[in-house]
This record gives sequence, C-alpha cells and structure tokens, in this order.
Amino acid sequence: MENSRIFIDLFHDIYENTFKIKTNLNKDKVNEILSECYRATLNSKPDYGGFNKKDVYNIRISLDLSEDVFHISSNTGNRILTYELIKDSINNWEILSEEVSVDKKDLEEIILKNRN
Repeated sequence: MENSRIFIDLFHDIYENTFKIKTNLNKDKVNEILSECYRATLNSKPDYGGFNKKDVYNIRISLDLSEDVFHISSNTGNRILTYELIKDSINNWEILSEEVSVDKKDLEEIILKNRN
C-alpha cells in the first residue's frame, strides 16, 4: 500500500549544524511525525558500537500507516546517534530547496512498531 506510506528524508550537516528535509507530508505534520518516531525509539535496544564519520548524515523515516510501523534507515552506523539526530531535528528543520537524493546502499534499516 504505497499510498499509506509517508516519508521524511532528513539530512544533518554536522559542520553547519543544520537539519534539512524532503517529505511527502504537509509541513505542519512534520514535527508530529518526528516526535512519534522518536517516541517509538525509546524502548529500543541500546547500540554501544562506533558510528560512521560523515559530513552529512542521512536518515530516511517512513511510516506505514496501515501497520503503524516506522522504518528508519540511516548512514550513521549507530542507532543511538540516529535516534538523537531525530530528536534534535524536532522543531529545528527546514525544507530542502534543491533536489537531493539519498544513497540507499549506504543506509542501515531499523524497524519500530509505534507504541501509541
């Protein structure tokens, strides 16, 4: 059910400390989805491994509304870093003005059931 899936592509530039997004959501719903996604991560297993060093971290969040499941893909190499970047992006993002794509082969996927 592709029409029941929403997505947010989040780009965090570590040098400029900015969060830019590309999404199929209305702007007024982005913070709500980011908050729900972060809430869904709170009971996840910790990840004490190292992280990938990148100039720009890419995180793709998609929510399958038919199953209430978040799919999170990132190039951070560490779940805790991914979750913290999602948290830090809430109320702190802007829409990308240019077309950017994510290198999907560089992403690791996490699947979380929304616990509302």
